[in-house]
This record gives sequence, C-alpha cells and structure tokens, in this order.
Amino acid sequence: MKNARLDSLAYNLRREIENNRADMNTRLRHYSMEFYHELADELLIADAGKLKEICIEYQNRMNLQNEADFVERIKQYLEMNKKISDKEFCKKIYTNYFNEVFHEDINSLYELEKPAEIKLTIKYKDIKLKFEQHECS
Repeated sequence: MKNARLDSLAYNLRREIENNRADMNTRLRHYSMEFYHELADELLIADAGKLKEICIEYQNRMNLQNEADFVERIKQYLEMNKKISDKEFCKKIYTNYFNEVFHEDINSLYELEKPAEIKLTIKYKDIKLKFEQHECS
C-alpha cells in the first residue's frame, strides 16, 4: 500500500511540476521518476512542521524560486493522496495487475456488462474480486 501511495504521489508531482515549468517558458529539465519518488517518500513520512522545509529544499534543487505557491500546491497533492482510502488503492492495484495479466480483457468480450468475479486465496485468506468493464469494483 505504501508503494501505491508513493507511486501515485510521485506521478502527480511530476505531472504538476513539469507541466508548470513548461508553461513558464523556462528551460525544462525532466527529472527521473526516482527523483519524484524521493520527494514523495520524504513528504509522506514527514511531520506537518517539516513539510514546508522539504518543499523549499526541492524547489531550490529544481530552480523553481519564481513559483510563489509551490509549497501550497505540493501540500494540496499530499493531502489529496492521503484522502484516498486504502480500499481505493487496492482496487487500482488489482485492476492494474489483472489488466496486465489478461491484456486488458478481464471481462468477457461477448458480455461486457456482465461482471467477472475472481476468488484469490492468499495466506489462507480468501479475497473475492469483482470486475466491471475491466475495472475492479
């Protein structure tokens, strides 16, 4: 679950930061996903008092001093990430995994409106999954 939150936050931070840098007509440098994972990881484990300091450190590292609302935008993404329930992350993880396994054809091609059901047994615990239109519901 931690990795799902980390990936989600890192992806959103990358999209936000790099899209806004392009809009500012500055020389755009694309940072690796590893860079954004590092930032996301620090944000997820930081206490509230340290968030601003972390944001400013990364703002300086990326040479984004002209962005006055950078810290607030990063905090908003962090709050949005924390509001997503573990259940929703689980659904997304299952959807991504089974879409990969079944080449994005989880549900019947002939009866798309009919849900597909899968029962997994992991460590002696049954998990029942239901897919509707190739999405875990």
